[in-house]
Amino acid sequence: MSQKRFEYLVSWDPDALIDTRVGDKPLAHAIGLSERHIVFMKASFKYHPHTGGLLFLKDDYGKIAFDSMCDKGGMKETMNILYEILTPKSNYPILHHICTKAPQHKDLFMEYFPWATQLRDHDGRSLQQAVLAAGPDMMNANNFLFPMLTDDQIREKDPITTLYPFAAMAVGEHADLKKSFYLLRRHPSVLDRRARANTDNQTISCRRKKRKRAGDKNDA
Repeated sequence: MSQKRFEYLVSWDPDALIDTRVGDKPLAHAIGLSERHIVFMKASFKYHPHTGGLLFLKDDYGKIAFDSMCDKGGMKETMNILYEILTPKSNYPILHHICTKAPQHKDLFMEYFPWATQLRDHDGRSLQQAVLAAGPDMMNANNFLFPMLTDDQIREKDPITTLYPFAAMAVGEHADLKKSFYLLRRHPSVLDRRARANTDNQTISCRRKKRKRAGDKNDA
C-alpha cells in the first residue's frame, strides 16, 4: 500500500524526487533502505530519464548518488539493482550518462551494460557523439572511445550542434588540436562536404534573390 501511495505522489510531483524544502535531497534518505531504494530508483529512471535517473545528483556535500549507494549498500548490490532495472529491453542509454558525468566508473558500467554501447540518447546521439559534445576533456577521460571511431562516425555530424567530430575536438577552452587533425587526416573529405554545403546554400540564396528581383520588375 505504501508503494502505491509513493507512486501516486511521485506521479503528481516528479520534481519532489530531486529536491525538498528542508534537509538533504530525498535520494539521500532512500539510499541504504533496500526495498524503498529499488522503488525510488525505478521512479527516478521513469520520471527523470534525461538526467540519468538521478544517479548523478549530488548531495549537500558534493557526492553523487551512485557513490553514496555504493558506500552504504555495497558496489555489487548497487550494480545488481541497476542491472534489474535497466534491462536490454529498456533501451536506456546508461553509458551516455556514465561516460559524460562519471567517467571514473565507465569500466564498471561497461561490464554490466555492454549492450548500451550501440544505443542513441534522447537527442539522437551515439555514445561517441555524446562524449564529443561534452568537450575534449571528456573525450580524453574516455580515451578508449577515440580509436573506436569508425569511418562512418567520423563523417557523421552531431544531430544537435551539426559539428563533425574533428570540429568538436577543436572548439572550447580545452580544444585538442592533435586529435582534431588526426580525424581530419583520416577523412579530409568532410571539409569538402562542408565547402559544398556552403556553396549550395549560397547558390540557393542567389537564386532566391534573382527571383525576387525578377518579381519586383514584373510588378513594376
